[in-house]
Amino acid sequence: MPKNGLKGSNYPWVFPDDGWSTMRSSSTSSPLRELASFLGPKICAAPSTRHLHHGHHQQRVKIRVPLVPSCSGESNRATLASSERKHTALAEGSAELHRDALFPPVPVERPQYRGHVVEMASDQHGCRELQSVLERYPYRSQEVQCVVNELLPCLPQVMASPYGNFLVQKLLEIAPDEDRLHMLSQHLSGSLCEVAVSPHGNYAVQKLIDSLRSRREVEVVCAALQRGVLMLMNDLNGGHVVQKLLQCLPQDVAFVYDAIVEKTIDLCNDKQGCCVVQKCMDSAPPERLPQLQEAVLKHFLPLSMSPYGNYVVAHLIRNCDAMNQRHVVDRAAVCVGPALKMLCTNKFASNVVEIILSLCSEEVKVQLCRSLLQGSNEKTVFLFQNKILGNSQDVTFSSPSSSSLPQHMLHHDTSTLSAIALNQFGNYVVQKMLSVLPVCTELIQLVHHLHRMLPLLLDMNFGKRVETKMDQATARIVQHYQQKGIATGDMNNCNTAVGQTEVMRMFQLSTHTTDIAAMRQPAPEKNR
Repeated sequence: MPKNGLKGSNYPWVFPDDGWSTMRSSSTSSPLRELASFLGPKICAAPSTRHLHHGHHQQRVKIRVPLVPSCSGESNRATLASSERKHTALAEGSAELHRDALFPPVPVERPQYRGHVVEMASDQHGCRELQSVLERYPYRSQEVQCVVNELLPCLPQVMASPYGNFLVQKLLEIAPDEDRLHMLSQHLSGSLCEVAVSPHGNYAVQKLIDSLRSRREVEVVCAALQRGVLMLMNDLNGGHVVQKLLQCLPQDVAFVYDAIVEKTIDLCNDKQGCCVVQKCMDSAPPERLPQLQEAVLKHFLPLSMSPYGNYVVAHLIRNCDAMNQRHVVDRAAVCVGPALKMLCTNKFASNVVEIILSLCSEEVKVQLCRSLLQGSNEKTVFLFQNKILGNSQDVTFSSPSSSSLPQHMLHHDTSTLSAIALNQFGNYVVQKMLSVLPVCTELIQLVHHLHRMLPLLLDMNFGKRVETKMDQATARIVQHYQQKGIATGDMNNCNTAVGQTEVMRMFQLSTHTTDIAAMRQPAPEKNR
């Protein structure tokens, strides 16, 4: 028998000191199998008792446990379950002790931010840590008050920094009303405009405007921004703050409208200022809008010729048309008349004149066309008038040969029209006038004069477009008089329509054959 005495022992089931062993007997006793199945994987995972070789001299201390009789029933099962729970608790406790021995817990220390709040606010991670302090602790706690006391002396600088502005937003969010009002009036109001024009501070100021809690806070913020309203309106970042004021405090921004009325030229001639002025026009209350309109019309000429001011004038005209304020558009057109040549030949003002021609009343359009034809004494005008009166039998069309006139004398009587029509910007005004002008004597004169200078127009890269507009205007004139004669059924009107048609055909014939052949020797085809 081996020295360990396991094989012939009366207790074949052994529980060694290093854990439960597996079954080593070939016996099929049911209580033992029930015990193994009850304990489950805990038994299977435990180390088993090893057979010691005969030559092994190490002795093992064995604890022999008698088997539980199978007749014990449910009480035996309860005993086994209790024993298993105790063993599991001991195993888990030993595992925790073992884990703590291998990985001791690292003590978490509270950040020492006292005296370094401003420095931490300029850093991304430090700013987040300070925000977490404001979120975790009550406002009156020592931790939060430490942050507040260090921030207050340099609150504007922190509010304008890339990361500190988020910290100030959080501070203003959690601060009670009394403390918040104290921060605004004592620490921020003096530098709020400088913060508003900074790339990062303007977001914090907009958030502040969006979350004002009381009437007193509104007064403090508006008074602080009023001191630098011109700087705000002429700045890219400050302009967003002004727009936020218009959106959130429409009844408290009278100082913004007053600044536009007083400094119209300075604001409208600025790249950012002109955008803010347009926004103010869109959101102005009915009692303030006429003041803005009057201020712009007062400086109509310089603003129309400005690279940025022309956008303000054009915006005003479009808005007035949308609001059925045609009288304001006509007032702008009256301002155009005396300086038509100067405005039409200007890169920026010509766009304004086009918009006015499109939206003003028909009477004003005719007046502008008269200004364009100023100084004309052509016999053709009287031809048309006689035709309309029905004296066609006494009228003979006489068109002087263009070849007999010097080139510089060709348009001496229509210097304004020629200067505008042959200009790289003014030709757009002429095209617009040909399109929007009602059928009248002025339109007929305009088409006639343009036909006479068509050879010069076709030398320009825009001449073909002008010629197309002329043909469309001619078709409108002929159609108008034909419909007028047919609609009335009056023989005189019919004769007038026929005579008018003949005159227009004579214009086209003389212009496109005789005049062109005489004035354009040689006429390069590629320029057409």
